[in-house]
Amino acid sequence: DDVYNFYYFTEKPPKRLYSYDTRTDPDYMGSVVSNGSFSKIFSPGIRLGWIEAPYKVLQAIANTGLALSGGGFNHVMSGIMGSALQSGQVDEIVDEYRLAVKTQMEAMFETFSTELPKEVHISKPLGGFYVWIRLPEHMSAQGITHYCCGVYAEVTSITLL
Repeated sequence: DDVYNFYYFTEKPPKRLYSYDTRTDPDYMGSVVSNGSFSKIFSPGIRLGWIEAPYKVLQAIANTGLALSGGGFNHVMSGIMGSALQSGQVDEIVDEYRLAVKTQMEAMFETFSTELPKEVHISKPLGGFYVWIRLPEHMSAQGITHYCCGVYAEVTSITLL
């Protein structure tokens, strides 16, 4: 799942997941599949994406009932997104959104760094939407969630993995 690859905060983007499955590797099996989604670029309502995969995997997908019946693909949205890609609008939107996400992430990281106890370890992300926070043994994620919900009325839920 490579859907957040576009939102990198470094000068150069990270390599696509699919690029690690190279035919020249001695252990090459041709089994890495990478998927992307326009719903992460434009809007959650856009149910359209793409797959990067070895030919044998693409052939297996192409021969499914979903692909053969013609009812599984979003033809209208495919045309719209195809035009947006050809016109360069996708690149403009991704660049603008990447800057906005980076600015928000920097503000969130700064807040976490100053407001959370010093023994909490925060990994500063190089892209994407998620922050990895490691709590010391004596702290629980549930306890922090209850504290935040009590102190900050606008916090209604926090996802804990």
